[in-house]
Amino acid sequence: MITLRLLILTFFFSFFNCEVIKLGLIYDDQLIPALKQVLTSVEIAIEDINNSNFLKNFEIQLLPFPASNEEDANEAVKNLSMVGAFGAIGPAFSFQSTIIAISASFLEFPLISNSATADALSKNSIYPYFLRTIPKDSAQTQVIVDLLKYFNLNDIVIFSTTEAYSVGLAQSVTDFASKNGLRVRTVVYFTPGDKNLDDKIKIIQGSAARIILNFMFVEDFQNSKITATNLDFTGSPYQNIASDSLSSATIYFNGSQEIQDLKFASFGMTSTAPRTGDPNSKNLKIFIKKLKERGVDVLEGYSTYAYDAAWVYAIALHELLEVQNLQISEVRGKMLLEQLKLTKYNGLTGLVNFDNNGDRDFKIYSLRNLHQGRLYGYENELISEFGIWTSSSGLNISIQPLWSDGTTNFPDSTPKGPVEYYSCSRKITTTDLRGVIIYDEIDDNPEFLPSNYYCDGIIDCNNWSDE
Repeated sequence: MITLRLLILTFFFSFFNCEVIKLGLIYDDQLIPALKQVLTSVEIAIEDINNSNFLKNFEIQLLPFPASNEEDANEAVKNLSMVGAFGAIGPAFSFQSTIIAISASFLEFPLISNSATADALSKNSIYPYFLRTIPKDSAQTQVIVDLLKYFNLNDIVIFSTTEAYSVGLAQSVTDFASKNGLRVRTVVYFTPGDKNLDDKIKIIQGSAARIILNFMFVEDFQNSKITATNLDFTGSPYQNIASDSLSSATIYFNGSQEIQDLKFASFGMTSTAPRTGDPNSKNLKIFIKKLKERGVDVLEGYSTYAYDAAWVYAIALHELLEVQNLQISEVRGKMLLEQLKLTKYNGLTGLVNFDNNGDRDFKIYSLRNLHQGRLYGYENELISEFGIWTSSSGLNISIQPLWSDGTTNFPDSTPKGPVEYYSCSRKITTTDLRGVIIYDEIDDNPEFLPSNYYCDGIIDCNNWSDE
């Protein structure tokens, strides 16, 4: 059925255009909200390329395939190759790409992903026809560790799901943190979709750590915060840090309705994400305007990387077809692949270039803060950028973020376990699970005393603990 649809579309396009270059798009339209606007973004890129007359004697025809699983993505590659596409943008996910990129290599069919980040895909001997405009996960590991060191957050715990993306980050951050003098007290894993997280979160509480790194996708994060709220494990002194899968404002909405409890539980969270582009860039502003004209109000992280991927194809094809004057029948497979890897392009996401493994060479990340409009100068925003990280110069903090206590003071990452104390006003012995209670001096009006004290309010010789 899919092949027939492609053949009909190809015939229709070819009837009106002599020199057609077919380019595929393998994208997700179901699993992650941030990926749904990729199709629109690539359509804008193809329109810009064709309207600019950059390829003077050729026109690019986009052949899009929605694919949320490995089977759909694999079928897309086979069918795109069958109808003569030169290559494709995608797949969306690492778990798809590790399988599909093998098929693409067998077919000598280039793939440029805008969102698959797993380090495993860097193995050029296994995935020679796979490139990506998005930085790989090991770069994000460096960003996270640099962020922890900058803010003196030296003692952490990692909360992660067991799918490949999250496990990869958890393992790489654990290894890299230890090499940089940071301590990972424990890594707590849970199965994606598991809503019974009480025992998992109690393990984190028991570790006494106050800095929690979250590596998971949106639904699991939402579920974990419901449980954490019920266990009084949100807000100060606990501080959440997250990777790019949790950097979007869309996770705090159910349709058009804000999820207030989730916003409250996550207040002050910082996250890292591949930067969508320079907000002051004229080209980015034009791109955002075009998105809004098509009904897309909020720019998501992977869209500009998809836009840039389309231009990488156009620039490589321009070099081969119009500079080197090769025949269109010659510009396929290995020749196109090698030219793609040589391409350098100042795109919406900065300098786009590739190393020998097809990985993005120049990397730039956005440092983001969930401040809910309480950060000075960003009163109308839920999340905003407080700095960037580049592979050439490291961290650049432009404004101090707000943390879970509502201040810009660096959080105290010193582990502090539960404190058992006696409350003079309530006349009970109880436990502060957060570990923030500080014992009062024995004076005229103490409130928090060690649990072996009690206050009878009488100066006498029978109870010396409060004299």
